[in-house]
Amino acid sequence: AALGTHRLIAGEHEVVLASTEEILALEQKMLSSWCKATWQRGLVFLATGAFDDAIPFLKRALSWRIEAAVPIWLATYLPYCGVLLARQGGHERAVELLALGLTSPHRRLLEIDPLLTRTRTELEEVLGDERYAAAWERGRRLDVQATATEVLAELESLS
Repeated sequence: AALGTHRLIAGEHEVVLASTEEILALEQKMLSSWCKATWQRGLVFLATGAFDDAIPFLKRALSWRIEAAVPIWLATYLPYCGVLLARQGGHERAVELLALGLTSPHRRLLEIDPLLTRTRTELEEVLGDERYAAAWERGRRLDVQATATEVLAELESLS
């Protein structure tokens, strides 16, 4: 940092811009890896039924993805938040989140995940055909960014 400051004072603006660009790119890469690891840790807890342990990891990763505003990540994260909300009694909300992710263009891995498949089946049984279909249709129409922000607040209320 001191070297950068000396170069800035010396008027070497292009050199300082180049070095700070490299540092910012590295930071972005590290944050992305951190977010993936945080999310995956939350998913392990979720898949093993340790729901209370999953909450802080899912919240942190979702929060960071909301800030990054990358719809692909949000669309793939929200169905898993739905699994957690289903376990907390939010059955219709869970179906909405499943629908949002499973009807998105980024659904390939979501469609084969046994946790999501099992949750869908359970929710269909709990809600019945009519309520399930209505919740699914609402979920298909949700805005991913706005919904992610709402879900983060819902997760905050769980902890």
